[in-house]
Amino acid sequence: MGKGITAASLGKLMRARGYRVDVLKLNPYFNVDSKTLSPKFHGETYIMEDGRACDLLTGHYERILGITLSSKNDVTSGEIYRTVIDKERENEYGGHAVQVVPHITDEIKSRAKSLSSNGTDIIIIEVGGTVGDIEAQPFFEALRQLRVDLGKSNVAYVHVSLVPFIGESGEEKTKPTQHSVKELQNLGIQPDVLICRSEKVIGKESRDKLGLFCNVEKDCVIENILSDNIYDMPLRLEHEGFARVVLRKLGLEDNEPDFQDLRELCHKIDEVSNLSKAIKIGIVSKFSNKTDAHLSLREALFFAGLHNEMRVEFVPIAGEEKLKDVDGLVITSGVHKDFSKLKVAAAIYAKKKNIPAILTGDGMIYGIEGIDYDKEIKGAGHISSFGKNAGLGLAGTRLKSNSRLEKIYGANAINKRHHNLISIGERLFEKDSSLEIIGHSESDITAYAHKKHKFFVGVSFLPQFGSEIDSPDRLLSAFIQECK
Repeated sequence: MGKGITAASLGKLMRARGYRVDVLKLNPYFNVDSKTLSPKFHGETYIMEDGRACDLLTGHYERILGITLSSKNDVTSGEIYRTVIDKERENEYGGHAVQVVPHITDEIKSRAKSLSSNGTDIIIIEVGGTVGDIEAQPFFEALRQLRVDLGKSNVAYVHVSLVPFIGESGEEKTKPTQHSVKELQNLGIQPDVLICRSEKVIGKESRDKLGLFCNVEKDCVIENILSDNIYDMPLRLEHEGFARVVLRKLGLEDNEPDFQDLRELCHKIDEVSNLSKAIKIGIVSKFSNKTDAHLSLREALFFAGLHNEMRVEFVPIAGEEKLKDVDGLVITSGVHKDFSKLKVAAAIYAKKKNIPAILTGDGMIYGIEGIDYDKEIKGAGHISSFGKNAGLGLAGTRLKSNSRLEKIYGANAINKRHHNLISIGERLFEKDSSLEIIGHSESDITAYAHKKHKFFVGVSFLPQFGSEIDSPDRLLSAFIQECK
C-alpha cells in the first residue's frame, strides 16, 4: 500500500469524476530502463506494449486505472542523464557547462510537461525511492521548480509516509512522518496532503499532531490502513476525502463520482476470496519463492479466477516434490541451464498426470521433448540455435484455423506482449510428434498444443501483461476453467 498504489488510486478517483488522467513514474536508479534488473532484487520487469521494460508498479497503474501506458510514462535517472549527455555531445547547450540545475532538472520537467499535450487534465507523478535518497535529489528539485513554473494552484504535493504502531505501548508514532516532512521542507517542498500508512486506525490526537507539526490542514491528513485487497483502496481513500482535498488544492471542481462498477467488483472479490475451496496453481520459475517476481502473473490468474468464480492459491515450485500439490501448472519465461531440469520435470509431470499447463515466453521450450538442454543452453540463457532479443513488446501471432487458441481467442490473429531472448524454429519439433504447432509470427513458432492432452499449451507471449480485472486474458481464463 505504498506510493504506486496510492498514486493509481488517486487516478482512479479522478477518472471516476470525469477527469482525463495520465501518470509518470520517476525512477531514481541509473539503469536506462528495467530490462537488466533481476527479479531477485527488484521484482518483476513489467513490459509495455511499445516494448519498454519498466518497474512493476507500472502494472498497478494499468490494472487499477484501466489505461495502456507507454515509454513516455516511465523515466529513470539513467535515461535522463544519457539524454542530457547526448545533447551535450551534439552541442545543443551552446557551449555552456552542463549541470544538474538547469539541464538535468529541465529534462525531467520536460517529460512531465509533454504529457499535457494530449488533452490530459491531471498528471500524477510518482517519485520512486525514499525522501533523502541521494540519487533522487534532481527529481525533488525538478518537482519544486514545477510549482514555480506552473503556479501554486496547478501543482499539489502528496507525501506517503509510514505511521508505525507500537504494540507494547498501544500507540502510533508520528515522529517518522514529522522527520520525513522536515526533509522535504529542506528540499523546498511543503506537502499539501499526507497519506499515512498504518496497521490500525490513527487516532484523532495523532492526526491533529501530524497536521500541526507538518504544517498540513487537518482534513489533508489521510489514513491508509493496510489491506489484502488493493482494488478497494480507491474506495477507502474516497471515504477519507483524498480526491476532494487534492482537487481543492488544484482549484478544480469536485464532480460527483461514479463508483458503481468498482463497488460491484469489490463485492465480487470479497465473495470469491471467502470461498472454502480453491484452485492451486503451481508457478515453476527460477524466482518461484519471490512473490514480486511474478506479480502480474499472479494478478492475471486472480482476475481469471474471479471470471470463473474460483479462488486461486499459488504454490511456488522450487522442487519436484511440490508438483503433486497443484491443480494446474504455469512454467514461466526465463531460460537457464540450472533450472532446466525442474522445468522439464514439471512439463513431463503435467503430461503424465493430464494436469492443465501453460508454458509462457522462453519457458515454452521446456514442453518440447527430445532437446538436449544442457547442450543447447549457453551463457546467460541463450539458445545456440536461436536469435537474441527475438521479441520485446507487442507482436502478432497468426493462429491455426480451428485450433485450441483460435477457439479461445475467437480470432485467427492476436497481438500480445513478449519479452523473449530466444526465437523458436520448426527444427526443435522434429523429435516431438505429440505437439501441434498452432501459432506463427513472421519467422518463428509462437504457439503449440499437445495433441492428446486436455490442456497443455506453450506460447511465446506473456498473457499476464495487459490482462485486465474486468477482461482477463482469455488463455488464462480458459486455463483456470480447465483447472476447475
